[in-house]
Amino acid sequence: MKRYHRTERSRREFLGGALAATLALAVTGCGSSGGTEQKGGAAGNGTVDRNATVKIAIDSLSTNFDPIQNIGSGGNYTLPQVYDQLLQLDEKLNPKAMLATKWQYNDDGTELTMTLRDDAVFNDDGSKLDAAAVKTSVERAKNDKSSLVAGELAALKGVEAVDATTVKFTFSAPSYSFLSDLAGDPRISSVVNPKRATDGSLVKKPAGSGPYTLTSATQSKMVFDRVAKHWDTSSGLAKRLEVQAIMDAKSRLNALRGGQLDVVAIGLGQATTANGLVKSAGLQTFYSRKAVKYLLEVNTTGGSPLAKLEVRQAISKAIDRTAYTKTVLQSTGDPSVQAFSPSNAGYDSALDAPAELKAQPAEAKALLKKAGVSGLKISILALAGSTTNAEVLQQQLADVGITASIETQSNFAGLIQGWQSGKYDTYIGSVDTWDPAAMIRSGLTTMPQSGGVPDYLKDAVAKADSAALGDARDQAFHEVNKILTEKPVHIPLADADNGLIASGKVVGLDTVRLLSFSPAFEMRRIGLSS
Repeated sequence: MKRYHRTERSRREFLGGALAATLALAVTGCGSSGGTEQKGGAAGNGTVDRNATVKIAIDSLSTNFDPIQNIGSGGNYTLPQVYDQLLQLDEKLNPKAMLATKWQYNDDGTELTMTLRDDAVFNDDGSKLDAAAVKTSVERAKNDKSSLVAGELAALKGVEAVDATTVKFTFSAPSYSFLSDLAGDPRISSVVNPKRATDGSLVKKPAGSGPYTLTSATQSKMVFDRVAKHWDTSSGLAKRLEVQAIMDAKSRLNALRGGQLDVVAIGLGQATTANGLVKSAGLQTFYSRKAVKYLLEVNTTGGSPLAKLEVRQAISKAIDRTAYTKTVLQSTGDPSVQAFSPSNAGYDSALDAPAELKAQPAEAKALLKKAGVSGLKISILALAGSTTNAEVLQQQLADVGITASIETQSNFAGLIQGWQSGKYDTYIGSVDTWDPAAMIRSGLTTMPQSGGVPDYLKDAVAKADSAALGDARDQAFHEVNKILTEKPVHIPLADADNGLIASGKVVGLDTVRLLSFSPAFEMRRIGLSS
């Protein structure tokens, strides 16, 4: 059976019938992850002020505007404003049309044909965005030596511009999760002007077709101005977006309360305060529910003792996830010991039994003894000014004789670069949960520190990757989840919400999608009421 998607119809609607929810969940891993909004007073009501400036603050900014060179979060705040993507996320975090208006897989999932809209133009020179531009953009994401997303495109064999509005992707293996990759990661899906693809200028001067253009950029502040005309009339509500980098989450929230900002991300440990401000200060919040899995990412390379499965199992047994979640995530997370989240096809609620969520110190010590390891010392990489999560784990590990030192980086870019350097043993990170195949790929296949897919998991992953959409694929990923829960590489901690808090004048908050490399979010459809 061929699978076909048309404009304005979600994949769940398209598939139809009793099978729809199963197939949509298998493709996206997000069948149940909608967003919820809480408002104080008449938040966001009234006529949109088309001349307004929306002021936003995040933790850090990336001043590199070449999509394929962005390390993640900082860039994903800025890319969606200046670039259009092939696909975007809908309110349930399923892929939906953007530049691509419809798409079709062949019978075995090794070919994907997309039809493009014909009215998108590049803002720098007014030239048409066509299939040739898509081909150039995706090929450079896979092949350019500067690309940080090449590993995510390992299965992509070729891209063909069939005609001006038709592009065909071919894969070396079934690649149903490619749609989720395009929708969730702007670094892969953003289309650049091919005239600028090889001259190095994209780093400082973006060349996209988005609803905004870059006016100025520093490490502390960026300004985006709306283009005169854009095909997507739901975008560009504000005349200007000003995005500031404020590392300290408390300072961001205080600036919002004081009226200096309009939108900020809710930081770790701020959920209770944020929800209280909805009632007391007339603010509003928006949450993308269980959209992210927090985990202790593990470096198994370079002769590390963490290469031993028993050591990783011991660390997992030492952690009291219930206490961790209560302290760190408050009301926005649920403790979890399993690899996948409730939004994934492979999720199994039975694996998160209450007893498994508590610390099991005796078992942890026995596993360390079995591994022949005593006096274990490890490092935990964390963000300066946001070390509560690391401190909680530090104490829990100390209870079983593991000494954990906390090493910090001053900003998100340094955090990612530090982890990629291979100098640290562990890092409290997060992965987004659109699709189980994407989680495996980003966490194991393309992360050098993980050591790749372990031998005990390879057969199960191969079976899941080759399965067509439906019950067989769901069951295959269920088996992957079971194995990874019993024999972890990275160590799951909790399933968490991503949240924003905004002034009562902000409109369009419910249109925001929190993207891959959370807590990044796109801002192209938010504005202010007059």
